[in-house]
Amino acid sequence: MSTSVLARFKQERKQAFEQKDPMAALLALATVNSEGLPEVRTLVLRDVEDQLAIFINRTSPKWLALQSQPLLSFMTYWPCNQLQYRFECQTRSIDKAIVDASWLQRPESPKRMDHLYASGLSQSLPISSRAELLDKSALLDDSLLSTPAAEAAGLFLLPTVIERLDLDMQGEPHDRRRYRQSNDWAEEILMP
Repeated sequence: MSTSVLARFKQERKQAFEQKDPMAALLALATVNSEGLPEVRTLVLRDVEDQLAIFINRTSPKWLALQSQPLLSFMTYWPCNQLQYRFECQTRSIDKAIVDASWLQRPESPKRMDHLYASGLSQSLPISSRAELLDKSALLDDSLLSTPAAEAAGLFLLPTVIERLDLDMQGEPHDRRRYRQSNDWAEEILMP
């Protein structure tokens, strides 16, 4: 069991996708901002070269938060099977060629947003109205949509600790386990 915790995660995530769980593609990323306050945000969890990964724009405040910490934490939860996973991870940058190839596969709207960030409309800063955002997006040169944003980046997520919480125990106490990476994954059963 200990060497298969990541395989188990991937299999159970695949099942969540098959059951059309709207949370199957997402994670909740925890960071600490420049003022030392905790923040949680939703990102898309990717499979890149058989590794867990996230893509981020380097103009985002979350990028700065991730650069100032040696580890990151994220959580997934799939309502369809009542499973929660919590991860502590180290990170490694994804090669820019891989990031760019993935960027080209993105829907149009996120591509526009990346180029708007580069034009000086920084993520998370106030704007006058939603109409302003839509106008600026519509005015963006469509030829930019075939050019990956220079600030697009990606991180491989390299788990060091994984917790699995099964909430679907048919009236019995939840099943909570922690796995720590050493030479192999060591399992501990935890009080839920």
